[in-house]
Amino acid sequence: MAATFKWTIEMIQTDPSDDNFIKSILVGIYGTEGSVTKKNLWRVPFGGKKSDIPGSDWKTYEDLMKSDGEAVLIAWCKDKLGTKRVAELEDVVQGYINIHNDPALNPPKHFETPANFSTPPTVTPINTNVS
Repeated sequence: MAATFKWTIEMIQTDPSDDNFIKSILVGIYGTEGSVTKKNLWRVPFGGKKSDIPGSDWKTYEDLMKSDGEAVLIAWCKDKLGTKRVAELEDVVQGYINIHNDPALNPPKHFETPANFSTPPTVTPINTNVS
């Protein structure tokens, strides 16, 4: 069985001095197979500045924050990444699901416990407020 994927916009970094030109977008790639959902995050950088965009293609930040804005931003991210990279990122999420579902891929856990030997010396703190 293969996962179904949903891309979301997690965070947007803008340049407030350049009409909120989008500098990068953090996308979430969610994969669901049966009752298991896993995700991967990926930052997509957008170089340049507002003046690099033809006036007829410019979309304001306010317009992008409306209902269909997320679909536009996801399309921009996928276009920037290319179909090969999009498939690779979705494959990573599929791998997380496979690990979750297949005990042979999920190695045994090893737990660490603190040692109860002698008490270590107290470290002298730095006093940065000395006049």
